[in-house]
Amino acid sequence: MYKRVSGWGNTPSSYTEFVSLSPDNSRVPSVTRRGFVPRGLGQSYGDSANNSGGGAINTQLLKFISVDRDKALATVGSGVTINELESECLVHGLFPIVVPGTGRVTIGGAIASDIHGKSHHKVGSISNHLIEFKLLTSDGKIEVLKPIGESSKLFWATVGGMGLTGIIVEATISLLKVETAFVKVKEQRVKNLSDLLKTLLEFNSIYSYTVAWVDLSGKFMGRGIVSGANHAELDLMKNPESISALKPLPLREYKIHYPFSFSIINRTTIRIFNSMWYHKPLGRVFQHVQKYMHPLDSISNWNRIYGKKGFIQYQFVIPLEKADILDAVLSKLRSARCNSFLTVLKSFGDDSEALLGFPTRGLTLAIDLPLNNRNLSNVLRDLDQLILNAGGRIYLTKDSRMSKTHLFAMYPHLEEWKKIKQEIDPENLWQSDQGRRLGLC
Repeated sequence: MYKRVSGWGNTPSSYTEFVSLSPDNSRVPSVTRRGFVPRGLGQSYGDSANNSGGGAINTQLLKFISVDRDKALATVGSGVTINELESECLVHGLFPIVVPGTGRVTIGGAIASDIHGKSHHKVGSISNHLIEFKLLTSDGKIEVLKPIGESSKLFWATVGGMGLTGIIVEATISLLKVETAFVKVKEQRVKNLSDLLKTLLEFNSIYSYTVAWVDLSGKFMGRGIVSGANHAELDLMKNPESISALKPLPLREYKIHYPFSFSIINRTTIRIFNSMWYHKPLGRVFQHVQKYMHPLDSISNWNRIYGKKGFIQYQFVIPLEKADILDAVLSKLRSARCNSFLTVLKSFGDDSEALLGFPTRGLTLAIDLPLNNRNLSNVLRDLDQLILNAGGRIYLTKDSRMSKTHLFAMYPHLEEWKKIKQEIDPENLWQSDQGRRLGLC
């Protein structure tokens, strides 16, 4: 049966036939003209987990977690969510070294996107902490892939490969030892983009986790709040005996009851929200680590506020020495009245080793943009060229509109990746709307 699906941005959508994969049923479906795409929770923003007229293999039943406290390792099924992994690890005094901005993504999707988080400037992306993972290939075999050795070529093609080399079945991941489930947080208000960048880089040398929220509303071009955090040690917390120091955050999710098809995100509402957020009381000193890492997860359908048309998250990275490009990006968005209530700036450390990995050393900006602005397509095309000229690239996990030409120019190992894809999947079983759009499959 075909089901209409979309990514987190609610655009574009497609009709896709679903097949479930479980520990008891790991049979690869027969090859069809439109193939199959692995799909977990479908939280990538664009069309990377859509497969119009084809199939999607649901991996959510692949749920098991085994934690080795002494070795600080976890072996998990690819259908386990980041949130579930965090909660299980905390009770053992452990925590994943890299987590993204939401805990509602599966391990399989996290690896296929080579996710990064607020800690990339210190520890890189998830691929830097994978011991091994198992991949179900199109010929029905299970390949055990490691970052070094004979299987490393396929390992680095699969990490960040958007699910187009096979289905990740399980993974073994290194963990961090922690004393509490809390982080000690420092927030600082800044008045402009120059101060924001300076403060973010200063925080990078002090804190394991750093991130900056940027105000794009009205006349404010780059003021914001910079946040840094380190894991809290037990003896630093006030009255540690009064709390369960390693207790996971209860999974309480609330839904927005928004019955309308139109977006409530416009210049006025964005200006009001951004003013309130900029002037809010700065964060508590101690905050639960899961709340700090995933601040929007308590509302399970916040994407609904963008209405029926949905939204795009435009995320790019540029080299640090090209930081002046950020000012040009913000100015272009402002002049076209492309407003955003959620704009986040982070910094990256070393380049990802994944052939289609997104992170390169520099600055990454993620901007949520409603699709109710008629100028948006033209503006984003101009920004694509601006980013390309600066030596930057666009994140595939957030993409729904990049051109093949820009992909080739932004990802220098693309031809090597395509060669491996052809070798491991000669009948082109693994396909997606994004893959076809960009010539990846």
